[in-house]
Amino acid sequence: KTDVNIDFSKSSGKIKLSYGANEDDNWVDFVNYPQIHNFHKDVNSEYIRVLVSSPSYRESTIPIQEDGTHDFINLDKFINAVLKSDAIPFIVFAHAPGTYGKGYGEDPPTNDNEFADYVQTIVQHYKDACQNNQLAKPCNINDWYFEIWNEPYTDIWWEDDLPRYVTMYNAVYPRIRGIAPNAKVGGYSGWFWDDRKNNVRLKKFLQNSEVDFISIHHYGNVINEYASEK
Repeated sequence: KTDVNIDFSKSSGKIKLSYGANEDDNWVDFVNYPQIHNFHKDVNSEYIRVLVSSPSYRESTIPIQEDGTHDFINLDKFINAVLKSDAIPFIVFAHAPGTYGKGYGEDPPTNDNEFADYVQTIVQHYKDACQNNQLAKPCNINDWYFEIWNEPYTDIWWEDDLPRYVTMYNAVYPRIRGIAPNAKVGGYSGWFWDDRKNNVRLKKFLQNSEVDFISIHHYGNVINEYASEK
């Protein structure tokens, strides 16, 4: 047992809390309804998470086509909606497109260098778009966040001494840094459902990679035995 005494008569400093949101589940409505942008402005959303992925339940934001050409129309719409909300894009390269893997799913890319090429092309596109003032509002890609993958929680990512997630992350990280040297680049997207396993994985990640931030998904609305409020 631990006894804690709190003295509210003194202030030891301030903690900056940044509010963000995830508009991936229905990004098409987010793009098409300006009142959603106003809601974000009202609560001062600092960033909005943009998943570059292709789930079955809504339109894909993946820009690369099966023939290897690129079409940024959908992803540009998503990014523009973030900028119209006065927020910073928090881009997540959520899964490998079918061109470089099994499409939307949990498995790693079939080739890390090809996946890194894909990421590099997207980052370069937005660097050029910001510099040439081609988006909804002026922007600087060095202010943005880039997250490498989304929830690599299956064992295939972590079973080796040097985890598969680490090798993939390390292939992608310098590609982003080469284009946007001051942007925030990070990953892992862990969750709290299995603390001991996640602690080991996180330690391996931190020991073997350059990391600007760690993203953690806090699921507070799950059934009791998995609840993460603790």
